[in-house]
Amino acid sequence: MQNPTPTRQELSSYFFDRSTPKISNKVERWFFKNGNSQEAKKLLFSLWEELEDNNTSSTSPEEIQAAFEQFKARLLSSAPQENKSKKPNLFLWIQRIAAILILPLIIFSGYLFYQHQKEENIVWIEKSAGYGDIKHITLPDNTTVWLNAGSTIIYPEEFIGRFRQIFFTGLSFGPDPWGETGWRNVER
Repeated sequence: MQNPTPTRQELSSYFFDRSTPKISNKVERWFFKNGNSQEAKKLLFSLWEELEDNNTSSTSPEEIQAAFEQFKARLLSSAPQENKSKKPNLFLWIQRIAAILILPLIIFSGYLFYQHQKEENIVWIEKSAGYGDIKHITLPDNTTVWLNAGSTIIYPEEFIGRFRQIFFTGLSFGPDPWGETGWRNVER
């Protein structure tokens, strides 16, 4: 359905809020469809010229200003609302999920990097008991170990996490991971 162009009289009556609902509807629909066209600019310019001619006689500048504000408000308030569907946009959902997951991913990556750096910087201590000697050693977690003659122990300067990695050769006395205490012959 084609919207016919409103006449100058229809536009003028709409401008001063003296038009019928049918004419108001016609003017509003036409402006929403053709508001940026040259034809609309010419129509508004002709209304402006009419107002200037009437300005010298019956209409004050304040009334024209008030009419213009009402004209603007009526056009904006009767603007057709876009009916956007509530259908989710897949790309938008992927963006949101990525934004939510990026912070925990960065934190976890930093934690793993820190742990890896910490493991690479482990200083290993090697202690031996010479032949005919028994040596008492206290590990970083305050566990005591006795090394028998000719035995060697290698342990980290600091234990990281719950794991205690220790290397023995020879015979030792002290607790083992199973909680037993006694002399054990451990070979490399």
